[in-house]
Amino acid sequence: MRVPKVEMLAASVDENDESDYRFLVGDTSFKYITIDHGLYPTEDMTFAPVFLPQLPTFPPGDWNTGHISRNPQTKLPFFSNTSIESLPSIQETWHDTYISCTDLNMLTSLRSNVWKVTAPQLSPTTTIVAKFARFLWETPYFASETAAYAWLKDSGIGPRFLGHLTEGKNGRVIGFLLEHISLARFAGLDDLEACQKALGKLHGLGILHGDVNRYNFLVQGEGEEKSVTMIDFEAAQRVNDLDALQAEYKSLSEKLADESGLGGVQVMEIGEIDSL
Repeated sequence: MRVPKVEMLAASVDENDESDYRFLVGDTSFKYITIDHGLYPTEDMTFAPVFLPQLPTFPPGDWNTGHISRNPQTKLPFFSNTSIESLPSIQETWHDTYISCTDLNMLTSLRSNVWKVTAPQLSPTTTIVAKFARFLWETPYFASETAAYAWLKDSGIGPRFLGHLTEGKNGRVIGFLLEHISLARFAGLDDLEACQKALGKLHGLGILHGDVNRYNFLVQGEGEEKSVTMIDFEAAQRVNDLDALQAEYKSLSEKLADESGLGGVQVMEIGEIDSL
């Protein structure tokens, strides 16, 4: 019997507690597995070439969640449980386009759940951005941001929303695809006026961004050609509270002057642990 290929897509390793993983088995089956603490050396658990051969054989069958524990008889790791569960999905979808994460070409990781990709269904050569939930508990954040992009449709405030991202063909919705804002830089205090204009436009729609750090303003061009695109709307809210909107607006100059790196991105090249 042929053993299916196992790919480690994401790892959340805790040195003092259980660790969580997302695997792709046989190119089509996504598995979410919890591993008990103390079964493997921590330094092995994020390096797939070393870690995957140490795992017990994945049981056959139609399951999507599992647990690896220490076998009380053999003292070796084994699958103590597998089950098929109804996994959370982004429910409030609004765009006509749905694309499977397995159909993307992964290019560069901007954050662990944000990638530059190409999607042949849209364009084989155009770089776009994929944002997605790696683990089940992240789904509500992307559901909130999906709703926010519906509020922003055709406003020009954020990147164009290009479609919903599914986990496999006809699978649950786990994220979305966005226009890539090319030749852009993060905002600084010199860009205050342009950022105020963009934020004021957002507030004019009655939307509080919720996280106006400098890395959520992408600046293109200079002088009269300068334009600003806002990103990362997972904390955005529709509000009727003018005091909250004014407080966010007034905080902008301090946020743009902050050089601490809070809210910034860590660029990783393809081949690191996290992928779709």
